[in-house]
Amino acid sequence: MPEAKVVAFKWERGKGYYPGDKVGHLDKKWECKKKHQGDWITEPQAGLYWDSYWKPIN
Repeated sequence: MPEAKVVAFKWERGKGYYPGDKVGHLDKKWECKKKHQGDWITEPQAGLYWDSYWKPIN
């Protein structure tokens, strides 16, 4: 039986994100907590309200 493939996404401005989506950004990994569209306010670790939308993962 083949192994499940892990798909990594790079965070992008303007892209829609949903809870459970996992992205890489600023040399870290993040999991989406709330549905939103990526912009300067929601950018992981850099945006004004990023911690409302993302949580760091290992």
